[in-house]
Amino acid sequence: TQGWNFAGATDVFPNIVITTILIGIFYIAIFTSLKLIDASKFIVILATRPLFTIAASTFFLQEGLTGTQLVGVGIILFSVILVTMNKFELSFGKGEWYALIAAAAVGLVATNDRYVLARMDFMPYLFLSALLPGLLIASTHLKSLPKLTYFLKPTIARNTIIMSLFQFAAIVTLLGSLKFGENSSQISSLSELNVILTVFLGIAILKERSHMGRKIVAGLLSFAGVLLLG
Repeated sequence: TQGWNFAGATDVFPNIVITTILIGIFYIAIFTSLKLIDASKFIVILATRPLFTIAASTFFLQEGLTGTQLVGVGIILFSVILVTMNKFELSFGKGEWYALIAAAAVGLVATNDRYVLARMDFMPYLFLSALLPGLLIASTHLKSLPKLTYFLKPTIARNTIIMSLFQFAAIVTLLGSLKFGENSSQISSLSELNVILTVFLGIAILKERSHMGRKIVAGLLSFAGVLLLG
């Protein structure tokens, strides 16, 4: 049965610490990256996260890697090269590196989540994984806390609440899939179906028109690669 039993937390305490640190790194990296590069480029690089999940799950959880998945890995890597290439030279700056760090952090945490959820109830872990990373980030950015009053402005507060609800729904569905699904690598891969949507929304709404054709092709390739991984 699934309830609010925190008893299993003591057995996986080191993993909960790992989750807290990795998610903290993910959020810092993701927002830093999005300050520096287009969302459409960011999401293609973030699509590499199943590669980290597959590597970690293969090593720690003995979840194998098939030939088809290897082809998917190659396609995703090619899509990242395509979207970061500038005049036949790779242009991998600070924003791109932060995006890759975010991908590594969230990819590794999926494997860790899978391990924890096999030993702990869903709701307590959902609560801890949502609360602790925020507290960790706040504790390392104490001087920035007074700036939180910015989010009390009506329009900003409304948008933040909407974004938070979508983020919460994403966390619930992803953790639920990792709890009750059969393969963390496949689940992480299928969660990348947002790549195409983000690329096109970035072009349509955020007017990210530079290298538009290349971004569309890279988005489609990464999407195809993700399907092969799943």
